[in-house]
Amino acid sequence: ERLLALVELFRLLQPDPPGPDEPVHLPTAVEEAVRLVAEHPRLAGVRCAVTVAPDAPPALARPDRARLAVYALLVAAADAGADPV
Repeated sequence: ERLLALVELFRLLQPDPPGPDEPVHLPTAVEEAVRLVAEHPRLAGVRCAVTVAPDAPPALARPDRARLAVYALLVAAADAGADPV
């Protein structure tokens, strides 16, 4: 079951096919990025506390880029020593 969860997380890192920007549900992008950080071997044990309003308006972007942008911010915060991230 854990292996299947990891495979699903790796799928989140794959870029989406090229195409136009579309409305992205920010809470979902943040949730997926937090899951990726939680499974990052170098970041094991890093606490991640992110709050996004569930009714946040969608952002116009490519979903893969929105998710990876949030992921990069979380990793940068962890590298800077933020606790929690």
